[in-house]
Amino acid sequence: MELQHMEKLINQWKAGFRGSVLLTGRRFSGKSLFGELIANRYFAQKTIRLAPNTVIHLQGRRFTTTYDMGEALEFIQKYTINTPMLVWVDDLELWGDANYWLNQNLRKLYQYIDSYSRRLFFLVTTSQWKKAQLSLLHDVNRVFQANIQLDRMSQDEIREAILIRHGATHKGLVTEDGQEVNPQQFKKMVNRTIKAARHNVGEALNLWAHSTYKIDEDNVTQTLPSNYALPDFITPENALLLRALTIEKRMNEYRLRKQFGPAFKEKYSGILQRLISVGLLIRHLDGWLEINDLVANEIGILLEEKKYLRDN
Repeated sequence: MELQHMEKLINQWKAGFRGSVLLTGRRFSGKSLFGELIANRYFAQKTIRLAPNTVIHLQGRRFTTTYDMGEALEFIQKYTINTPMLVWVDDLELWGDANYWLNQNLRKLYQYIDSYSRRLFFLVTTSQWKKAQLSLLHDVNRVFQANIQLDRMSQDEIREAILIRHGATHKGLVTEDGQEVNPQQFKKMVNRTIKAARHNVGEALNLWAHSTYKIDEDNVTQTLPSNYALPDFITPENALLLRALTIEKRMNEYRLRKQFGPAFKEKYSGILQRLISVGLLIRHLDGWLEINDLVANEIGILLEEKKYLRDN
């Protein structure tokens, strides 16, 4: 259904209409995979993947991006005048550092969409939580002609994705007693995985992989997915930190100090260190902080339930 919708929007764009689509969803909902599929199927050799600190090649010219999206978009529009292309911005929330804040880059992006989206097709991905925040500050629905949410894929689509992933391993799937799994048993295994993953395709694939165990060189087996749930540890003190990291996806202590002001040193710095020490937050070598991938969606759901996040 989502592919059919995208195909219709792309055909309308080719006929002269505006081309700007926002893909939203939780972590691992398949936004990046869907974007790659669109790029490969409809814009082969005509895709610009726009991300900070990467290199763009156009018309024999080379441009290294920074966190200044406006500068990058100016280069793109200047050297694509006669070439309709896809501009794909994956993970919009990552476009910000100490010098260029996301809001500045958003204003530039919206200007270029308004001016050039009849010859450049803009495809942008972000979480549904970030989209909800942006809707309060910016008229997102005016800028993007469509918002496609990818949180829940059909069982058939996820089953096909798992089948493709398993097929790529070139291993036989057997029961614990070594008998080949029949189609009905496979369907039951997959449906159990889909339910545990709440129809999130990325989590379903990860869960399938983590539940797969080697029998011998040619065969693997599946165990029951764990039903362990993250306990409710959300408090008013840690909720604000977790909300900021859920919405922004990654932050560093400089940006957190800017956001929380003096309260960060007095109160939130200690909470941050505790969340890191128990493994809920990960600090990368470059100093950026992220919620651990293994619990990112569960934390988001807990924050939603306690009304710290909007889901739409």
